[in-house]
Amino acid sequence: MYNKSVLLSHGYISTIFITLMQASVKEIEMTRASKAMRFFLFNASVLIMVGIWLTGFDKVHWFLYLVPGFFLFAAVVGICPGLIMAQKLFGKE
Repeated sequence: MYNKSVLLSHGYISTIFITLMQASVKEIEMTRASKAMRFFLFNASVLIMVGIWLTGFDKVHWFLYLVPGFFLFAAVVGICPGLIMAQKLFGKE
């Protein structure tokens, strides 16, 4: 449809890419978890792992390991997919 060399020479591709990257960075910054939320996610992760340990690692279904894993990831990185989806569905407030 379009000549790729013309698009690259005029910088259309790089402009679109930079615009998309800026939008995603702004969106990520708006949905970063606060320090209190990160602390809560870390504590919840630890408590779930203690519950798994008390129950027995061999008796617990593998799916239960995903929840503390996601919580720990969100606590360390600060990006919580559940928080992002909730803010998109219900708004910031």
